[in-house]
Amino acid sequence: MSTFIFDTNSNLLDIKDTEITFTSGGGPGISATGKDTAGDVGEVIQDRPGNGGLGINNAPTDNLEDVEKLTLKFTNSVDILGFLFNGNHTNATSGDFMWTTFSGAAVVGSGTFDASDYDGANADDDANNFAFDCTGIYTALCGIDTITFMTFDRSDAFSGYLDRIKVAEVPIPATFGLLALGLAGLGAASRVRRKN
Repeated sequence: MSTFIFDTNSNLLDIKDTEITFTSGGGPGISATGKDTAGDVGEVIQDRPGNGGLGINNAPTDNLEDVEKLTLKFTNSVDILGFLFNGNHTNATSGDFMWTTFSGAAVVGSGTFDASDYDGANADDDANNFAFDCTGIYTALCGIDTITFMTFDRSDAFSGYLDRIKVAEVPIPATFGLLALGLAGLGAASRVRRKN
């Protein structure tokens, strides 16, 4: 498992670019890109700690808001185990965020959620905020390589940052084939040795 914490002192602060990449020791990496309210390529920002995280740098704020899209592309297929947000959602109605997941170019699934249910104010409470598994409504968050978060254009919609995301790398199926082939070779070699 890997947890990418975007609201932290351990990463460089106030990074702004059309693409920001993150790595985890031995786990999958992430490439973060964005689109602004006009649908143009947006500048992703990793904002300072203290209710910071990943947002879209677009006047007048660098928050993720007003139909902006934040896309995370993983270097390998992953299961998303949870995510947290920092921001203003005190007046937000239910379903103020939309997520869409992809495997390659194919859409795996999409849904809406209320950002206050994934509030970074309780970031240390893993039991409540990282409760995803690969069953029920969460199946569309599993075996994916890309997720896009989009806010809605409403006066009560979320405005803030992606604080962190926790993922588990999905084993590559070809690895199992190589393992089976290796075990079959070992079995054949031991049979030949026993005959001789």
